[in-house]
Amino acid sequence: MKRYGEDLEEKKIERYAEIIVAKKMGFDLSAIKKYEKGQVYMQGEYTGIADIDKALKEAGGKPEKCKLWEKGGEGLGKAQPEYIVTFDKYKDYVIVVECKSSVKMHESGNTDSPKGYAVDGVLYYAKFLKKYFNTIAIAFSGSSEDTFEMTCFLWPKQESNPYYIPEGRIEFHEPEWYVKEAKRVYKEEQINKEKYFSKKT
Repeated sequence: MKRYGEDLEEKKIERYAEIIVAKKMGFDLSAIKKYEKGQVYMQGEYTGIADIDKALKEAGGKPEKCKLWEKGGEGLGKAQPEYIVTFDKYKDYVIVVECKSSVKMHESGNTDSPKGYAVDGVLYYAKFLKKYFNTIAIAFSGSSEDTFEMTCFLWPKQESNPYYIPEGRIEFHEPEWYVKEAKRVYKEEQINKEKYFSKKT
């Protein structure tokens, strides 16, 4: 059990992680239009986009435990990822970002602890957003630009499983890069599938 004040301190440190992400991805959080090629919605901010708000409501508050293939959505309230990014050009894509204050809270290993870990949490959100969008999920953990972990996925619209984006773990990029890289990874995966099944026939 956490002692009094520990949650508050953890949230304060987590805010550093959010600031690092915003800085490195080129968000201007003081502006009305926080990203020149789209928009950035901060935690709890109303997007006015029906499908995004519907997905976040369906997700509800992050549960302590929920396996990736389980339905989820029983939590009270509305999901609140750190950032959601939309695009003027790529209307069928969104980016969802989840941050944690420590690299120890990056990934559970079983992807079944959305509340406690960045990867688990961002994939939990993506599971609902992918009903309506091609969803790029970015998990960031750490409170320093020198010591952090980052993992990225593409969860294609209405597909059953997410795809890992290897290049997304090395360094930050502006949001459009993630869309282009996600498209490249997806195309490569489809080619590999075709090759695999052609060998089976």
